[in-house]
Amino acid sequence: MELERQKAILLATNLKSFVEFVDLIYHGPNKHFSQPDKLFRLKLIIDEYRLGTIADELMRVNMHAWDERSSPMLIDRFVTAWGDVTEYMENNLNDLYIFSGRLYTLTNYCRLFKEIHEES
Repeated sequence: MELERQKAILLATNLKSFVEFVDLIYHGPNKHFSQPDKLFRLKLIIDEYRLGTIADELMRVNMHAWDERSSPMLIDRFVTAWGDVTEYMENNLNDLYIFSGRLYTLTNYCRLFKEIHEES
């Protein structure tokens, strides 16, 4: 169970940093890195699914021990939301290229958790 807890914490940390990075680019002086309307839409999708809240809650729940009830539920919410974020970003990858590294990292985490759920 310790391994699952560490994976969940790693996912939460990377998800939180992705949300903060999108927010930093959106509100910061570096808006020229991506097209403003596509960036605004990405921020709306992130806010709609409350990915920052999911990351905070996943971190809080797994801070000391693996929570067998709450953690899989939060991970399933993330995987569902991330499917929509991935679809939008892949359709607009030329305009949102600055986020492509984080996209691939979090997509691989999704695959990791899908494999874990399929083995169970």
